Amino acid sequence: RASHLSYATARNTDLAERLAIAQTARSLYYDVLVAKRTVEVEKNKLDSSRAVHRITEALVSGGKQAGVVAVRSRIRLKQDERRWANAQQRLEAATRNARDFAYLDDDATINFVSSLGFAPISALPNVIERAVANNPALHSFKNNVELSRISLQNARERNRPGVRMTGSYLYTNQELPALERPFSWSVATLLEWPLFDSGVTRARTRQAEAQLDGAEVSYRELERAVGVQVAN
Repeated sequence: RASHLSYATARNTDLAERLAIAQTARSLYYDVLVAKRTVEVEKNKLDSSRAVHRITEALVSGGKQAGVVAVRSRIRLKQDERRWANAQQRLEAATRNARDFAYLDDDATINFVSSLGFAPISALPNVIERAVANNPALHSFKNNVELSRISLQNARERNRPGVRMTGSYLYTNQELPALERPFSWSVATLLEWPLFDSGVTRARTRQAEAQLDGAEVSYRELERAVGVQVAN
């Protein structure tokens, strides 16, 4: 049982690592998509600011508006240019992070073709139940609880009595009279019960109980954290 639980824990750990890699990849991909969309938005704002600034300068040159209006328009244009430049830098940084995560060369071409979308989740309790049921880390913590219970049982068994039975049988088929043929058998029972072990069993039992309590607390905390994470 302990070997099966250990193997299941190892498989859950491997699955958790794979899911963590996929989650990080999706997060980096999402950052790139958001950065691309931000660049497009800032570019449209910059084009509008440039058009407004040209019109404002024409009106000021024609004497229809005061010069301070052109100054304000120029300031807004510079701010939009700076925002567009910052958005481009964030896009380059997001793309570089995604490339580094995938261990791609600097000159590798990456095409991000997905579009951003939003779909509300209506059945939140069902999502939480599925998240709890399919979370590999939570399965690993549950296996740790079972392993701790087995360790506690083994620690208590060290101070339990044990019974051993032995038997022997001897017979030699020789050309002898029946009363003179060698024949014997024996059965013995041995009872072992350690009455005193200097408190070793008690200490191991308390340690196993503490490990079991810690494993159960960790499992409940992670289960609650999974529910909160999904709800958020």
